[in-house]
Amino acid sequence: MDQLHPLQKMVMGTAKRFNVLKCGRRWGKTKLSEELLLSPDDPLNGVLNGFPVAYFAPTYKMLMEVWRELIDILYDITWSKNETEKRIELYGGGVIDFWSLEDPNSIRGRKYKRIVVDEAEVAKNLKEAWQNVIRATLTDLKGDAWFLSTPKFGSTYLKS
Repeated sequence: MDQLHPLQKMVMGTAKRFNVLKCGRRWGKTKLSEELLLSPDDPLNGVLNGFPVAYFAPTYKMLMEVWRELIDILYDITWSKNETEKRIELYGGGVIDFWSLEDPNSIRGRKYKRIVVDEAEVAKNLKEAWQNVIRATLTDLKGDAWFLSTPKFGSTYLKS
């Protein structure tokens, strides 16, 4: 993984259970997403520490960059990769699921230690997806959530 810049490190160091981050284009939201999913330096979180995590994007096309990047990064420790379901299972027990927010109901029944919603400003019906489906996936493992967006984000309502 590339080194995080100082502001990304600050954001990770001041995290709460539910985090909303608005930053400009080219700030490094996607790299931060990858770091949050992997969490190599956080023994209480992340796929590299054996936890199930999930990455959400507004559409399948928008999640493909992160899918391809993490396939490459995790190649040597991947036990199983399912291209159709967009799921990576690691030898250490960690799992990353990749979800489109086009149909949030398909997420029901899962449990995660961490979820990352990238490009949150583009996601349609994010409020309903969060309240009715996504938040419940964090209950069993007392997981946390990250909503990453550009400054355009704000018309969507999130409440913990």
